[in-house]
Amino acid sequence: MLGIGVSIGARISALAAPLPSRFEEMTMPDDDAQAARPLEPEPVTTLHDPRALQILGTEHWSLLSARSLAYDEAFTRAQGLAITQVDRAGGT
Repeated sequence: MLGIGVSIGARISALAAPLPSRFEEMTMPDDDAQAARPLEPEPVTTLHDPRALQILGTEHWSLLSARSLAYDEAFTRAQGLAITQVDRAGGT
């Protein structure tokens, strides 16, 4: 019974102790761990790099989307101009 009371008392006193400031808690990563991983990935230089397919695929779909938007905008404007001209011609 005494062991439980001492354990609870120790926990309470540990909780009541002032917390260190957040600057004291911060630690810098080990130089070895930071050197183990490169900060930036190496650039894609050949098509044998597995990332090349992902880059090309993303670029392909991006260009298709841009072309589709441009076509839609052009055809919408042309349709609006044609309807305006037909409306003017029929009204006079």
